[in-house]
Amino acid sequence: AVVSTQSTGELFAAIDRIDAIQMLYPGVAEVTFLNEESAATAIDKYHNRHLDGQPMQLSYTVVQRSQKVAREARQEERTREERPAREDRAPAREERATPVRQEGRG
Repeated sequence: AVVSTQSTGELFAAIDRIDAIQMLYPGVAEVTFLNEESAATAIDKYHNRHLDGQPMQLSYTVVQRSQKVAREARQEERTREERPAREDRAPAREERATPVRQEGRG
């Protein structure tokens, strides 16, 4: 069985609050904690522990907030490139309702 985002979140949420989880490809996930201490605790608890018959290999990198935003932007770009273009879909159009003020005469 392939580990899901939900099961990964449940496992690592036992350590501390999670900022983000991203499945990079089957069997490989990136879990972002809000602080470095939580990541270190997760490694102490889960590194080389078996999950679905395979040992988990954990490591961590300290990421500054601006680096995280840049990484997410790169991932979004890759996701967009992988999606086939949908030519049959009309471009999104923004519609706004403009209130009409009516004043009584009299």
